[in-house]
Amino acid sequence: MSLPHSGGGGGDGGGDGGNEGRQGEKKATTPHNKLRALDFGCGPGLLLAGIADVLAPGSVGLDVSEGMLAVASEHAHEAGVLGNTSTGTGIGTGTDADAGSKADTAVLSFAKLDGTTHGAELDALVGQFDLVVCSVVLHHTMEPETVLKRLCRCAKPGGHVFVAEMELALPQPTLAEWMASCGVCLLYT
Repeated sequence: MSLPHSGGGGGDGGGDGGNEGRQGEKKATTPHNKLRALDFGCGPGLLLAGIADVLAPGSVGLDVSEGMLAVASEHAHEAGVLGNTSTGTGIGTGTDADAGSKADTAVLSFAKLDGTTHGAELDALVGQFDLVVCSVVLHHTMEPETVLKRLCRCAKPGGHVFVAEMELALPQPTLAEWMASCGVCLLYT
């Protein structure tokens, strides 16, 4: 599954030069094109709540702060997509085989990360997500390269990994090198 092109021009460069991108954006909000998303370091959950209408069941927000998870849960509840919030470090796999429990069939759930494991919880989520997001979080981790590699493995084949960082905290060439080592192509800087 690919995300619609949001820049100027028409989607993949072919077609009618403009309408194709608009059609892609419209298509991305139809029920059959929902995205299972992972937001690592979700904070108050604003990103996930903001894209609630395109989230597929099994989407997850992770954070080390119980306070932020409480706020994220409130935002998700307001958006009508809240499932389960865990203050422990257990994270369901979100696989279709697990679909019997409420937590795994919910559109969005939240779980607390253990800040000392360098994202080891992500190992249970390999290949589960259409979209993996990490926004201005890597530089807060003790082993950002290890965490990034684990995040990249969480994306499904053909999925998307979105990483935003401050240049002073984590220089773009370093981030690009790490992403390349994960087999992820850096599209924008």
